[in-house]
Amino acid sequence: LAIILVIRKARGKGWAGEHTVARRLKRLPHGYIVLNDLLLPTTGQGSTQIDHIVVSEYGIFVIETKNYTGIISGSEYADSWTKNMFGRKYSMTNPVEQNQTHIRAVARILTKAGIGTNIYSIITFPKTAQVMARSERCEIVYFNQLQRTIRQHKDVQMDWDTTQKAAQALQTANITDLKSRREHTRYVKHQNKTRQLM
Repeated sequence: LAIILVIRKARGKGWAGEHTVARRLKRLPHGYIVLNDLLLPTTGQGSTQIDHIVVSEYGIFVIETKNYTGIISGSEYADSWTKNMFGRKYSMTNPVEQNQTHIRAVARILTKAGIGTNIYSIITFPKTAQVMARSERCEIVYFNQLQRTIRQHKDVQMDWDTTQKAAQALQTANITDLKSRREHTRYVKHQNKTRQLM
């Protein structure tokens, strides 16, 4: 019962964090297309759920939101990271590796659409987290640093028509079927429950 309550609480906090980030991304100026909560196909018959994608002339930003508190630690290539809250330690998915899966799914869709551009990985946490992890493959920032992190990229990668085409390709690939989304949610719940038991 305790494990179920922890998972439900985490789901609620996760949604709240994603909602907060979505609001912040909405404030980006014209020229940035924000896509939230996309379920994209992976190789085989799998799927991966992406919190946010920002499509722009300056590249594509794939964002993983972690609404955690406490001390977050882990190495870039580890299977899992650790949350330390008030002296209690919990295992969590390595968000760097998690977002690499997201990026591969985005890259496959863009390749099929004949679009080439830089794809940037961003992991974002609230200020209530103390993140003690670094990565060369992505930028790890707090919620209030997210807009500035995106807008620091100024090299034009594609024109506006191609930007819109890229956003459309991702939206078209988004799995909206409720049955598929429920199956994905059940799979993630099972993975989280297994991780809590470890």
